[in-house]
Amino acid sequence: LIYIDYDDAALGNSATVRTGGDGSYTLSTLNDNYTIVVVTDDSTVDTSSGSVFSGVTMKAASGGTVVSTATTMMVEGNLTVAQLNTALGLATDIDHLTFNAFAADVNAADALAVEKASKQIFTVVNAFAAAVEGSGASQLDAFKTALKAVVDVIKVKVNADSTLDLTDNTDLGLIKGNVSTSLTNGVTGANLTAFTAMADNMAIAIENVNDKIALVTDLTSDVTKNIFSITNVLTDQVRMA
Repeated sequence: LIYIDYDDAALGNSATVRTGGDGSYTLSTLNDNYTIVVVTDDSTVDTSSGSVFSGVTMKAASGGTVVSTATTMMVEGNLTVAQLNTALGLATDIDHLTFNAFAADVNAADALAVEKASKQIFTVVNAFAAAVEGSGASQLDAFKTALKAVVDVIKVKVNADSTLDLTDNTDLGLIKGNVSTSLTNGVTGANLTAFTAMADNMAIAIENVNDKIALVTDLTSDVTKNIFSITNVLTDQVRMA
């Protein structure tokens, strides 16, 4: 589901439209200052894994032609394309405002790198969100908490001119700490004790999944789809735990 959130307080959000099966959509805008917002639900299918991709909110600033994990990080962290590429260890010439990893004429190596980074990020976000939701928070609050935790670590990496490694327990520990801080400061309904009881084991599980994603060598094989779909399995297991 797509809508436009206007930065002008005098304007309300646009009507919501649903994308086509290929993710395409058309919306008319009232001015040039807006944010595109994507909300996934139980009818949203992630083509790269063949799995349902529900409960996720992604964003993109005005002027772009795609909405992706990368554009979401840019909007939420107020980051430039160059800053994000550095933090994620991606090629400097990738412009996330227009980059579509599944376009016919895309550079295959860049597409693979971007999609693997995207999958690793949402492995982290969705697993931590599931833990926060499982501890008693609403799905929306849980997602916002987990997303902010990841974005804040990316901003730290940007400031240090270093690269985020989501297969590394140290960087995952920083994200876990950010989530704990948010719960300490009060996320409605969330139980910090319940979250803390499983946080260490969950971080290890996330690392295991992201290690598998790091080994992917293409975006089309059944093996790749199976690996990418593990993210959903992990999310369900964490929520149940």
